[in-house]
Amino acid sequence: MASSRGRGPLLGALLASRLQSQLPTRLATRHVPRAAWPAVQHAVSTGSGGHRAAPSNVTAAIGDAFTSGIHVGMTVIAAVFLCAALASALLVHNRPHQTAVMAN
Repeated sequence: MASSRGRGPLLGALLASRLQSQLPTRLATRHVPRAAWPAVQHAVSTGSGGHRAAPSNVTAAIGDAFTSGIHVGMTVIAAVFLCAALASALLVHNRPHQTAVMAN
């Protein structure tokens, strides 16, 4: 169980870096004026939303970038589980159904 401690910060860093790297692309896709990008990026990185609601295109761009980060995180988790399953299938030799057949 001690090995699970490092996964949270690692996946959080992966999500945050993917969010920050995808945000400019998503802002451009949603036609957010370039002059507003620094304020949006600052708000996303600090978690401050200001005193008024963001326009719907800004909210959608942030959501798209966040979703992109979640997808990358889920892909990493799936790859880790696949490697663990493969390793256990190849390395675990305590298989009662096979030892019973070999004993007969």
